[in-house]
Amino acid sequence: MAKSLKIKVRSYREEDREEASKVAYKAFNNILDAKWATWGLSGCEKVLVAEVDEKVVGVVELESFWFKDKLHGYIYYIFVDPIWQRQGIGSTLLREAEFYFKGREAKYLWATTGKSNFKVRKFFEKNNYKNVEPKELRKRYSRREFKYLLWHLYYWSEDVIYLKKLE
Repeated sequence: MAKSLKIKVRSYREEDREEASKVAYKAFNNILDAKWATWGLSGCEKVLVAEVDEKVVGVVELESFWFKDKLHGYIYYIFVDPIWQRQGIGSTLLREAEFYFKGREAKYLWATTGKSNFKVRKFFEKNNYKNVEPKELRKRYSRREFKYLLWHLYYWSEDVIYLKKLE
């Protein structure tokens, strides 16, 4: 029987920077994503780290914004060291992010990822996030609201948008 991991999630501290940066550079195939994720460590509203045996093995970076008189959450980056992937660490970080935003009374949590990033797409879908097409959003909102929303999602044309209603 496989050993159950003891995953501890806590708020990021500046002394985590070196370890968390190493995780980012291991986790991303794209150097730009690794750089932006490293920037997010101190630039995001809230950052949570996952530890196993007191070692940082995963990170989720969170932002929020107001849209149509409701608070919305956004997952700026979520990443786990490749040797620790598929062991529940990412899902644990995601649940803690949802808990954080529920505590702030956010109604929705958004995430984006590249169209070709099938592993992350499957991850969000497994965790009950709905893939929302930009054309659906454009029909639902005015042009100005649509642009405002995409701007807050750091969206670009090669992205897939995910949404979960927080209850």
